[in-house]
Amino acid sequence: MKSIIVGYDPGTTVGLSVIDTKKKLLYLGSRRNMKKKDIVNIISKYGKPIIVAGDKKPLPESVSKLASSLGCKPYFP
Repeated sequence: MKSIIVGYDPGTTVGLSVIDTKKKLLYLGSRRNMKKKDIVNIISKYGKPIIVAGDKKPLPESVSKLASSLGCKPYFP
């Protein structure tokens, strides 16, 4: 299974991106009122996440929880 990196921006409108380890964009999208199972389903189509990244410091709890549920590390730049 391909290793991927996920960018996740939680909120009313969820932003989600998936890239592979060679920086190739696999998915980019946003949707209102997205459920966690929908997010996990989208991510699972592309591979096994090694990182779920957010863009805020401190990292929102929902980013850490998603990373934990996918068995990978949370990250913020």
